[in-house]
Amino acid sequence: MKLNVNGVRFRYESRDILKDVELEAKSGEVLAVIGANGAGKSTLIRCINRILKPYTGTVLLDGKELTSFTAKERACMMGYVPQTAKDVFSI
Repeated sequence: MKLNVNGVRFRYESRDILKDVELEAKSGEVLAVIGANGAGKSTLIRCINRILKPYTGTVLLDGKELTSFTAKERACMMGYVPQTAKDVFSI
């Protein structure tokens, strides 16, 4: 399975959180998202999982846009474990 994130931007109100994020993860690769507090790590993961909708950009799984999968299909291909139980209810 191959994951591509192309030009993803996300904003809360008028504040940009993610700006033109690009990444590619090939089958079998292990990636880590690291950065300072408030850098947008959790927001990026939530955009990849379609928990949040990016302002612009695309997320592709095996060359197919993630928006074309149903929530059930996405859940069969990727998972998300929130940082706290509070995060589950804020989504």
